[in-house]
Amino acid sequence: MPVNQGISLLLSQACQGDSAAIESLMAEIRPRLEGMIRCRLGPVPVDWMEVEDLIQEVQVALIPALSRFEGEGASSFFAYLSGIVRHKVKDHYRRVGARSAGRSLSSLSPQSNSFGSSGDFFTALQDSMTGPSSRVARAELFELLVEQVSELPERQREAVLMAFIDGLDSKEIGEALDLKRSAAAMLVLRGVRNLKKLWRRQRERMS
Repeated sequence: MPVNQGISLLLSQACQGDSAAIESLMAEIRPRLEGMIRCRLGPVPVDWMEVEDLIQEVQVALIPALSRFEGEGASSFFAYLSGIVRHKVKDHYRRVGARSAGRSLSSLSPQSNSFGSSGDFFTALQDSMTGPSSRVARAELFELLVEQVSELPERQREAVLMAFIDGLDSKEIGEALDLKRSAAAMLVLRGVRNLKKLWRRQRERMS
């Protein structure tokens, strides 16, 4: 059974108050939830207690909200989850007094979305990095690249994260950022283009 189809089935049961389905749903989404949180925390190294605390906070908010969830399927559920994550991470930074959040995305896989070749940029990064000590070099260069996300303007950064980490489409990003669908898609594309420029500059400095 496809992953999203399985999540949709668990979701429908969890929304009816099935405790076993709720437990299974939380376990199923945990890796993706961890990624959604990790990419908004920093600087590296990530404090894993912070991640774990935020996972718990999101789950505590999510579980009672399932009975009120009115969306359909995995896509709308992850859009809903993304909103809770963003809210909880903002609360976290208000508590700790942080001015900004660094990001570390190197261990995360981009989620499927509707942004075509922009998404290919992320999935092709490691393949494009070659050299004599290829595995180490690719890992180091990839880490340097993804850290450039923190240098994007805030709305571009959040749009890119929602598209390629949270797995939202342009309509869902637009709803989250109060933008028209076309404006949200353009915001993501501008973010990706700027990320490419930052990456090229970093490569030039290293060469």
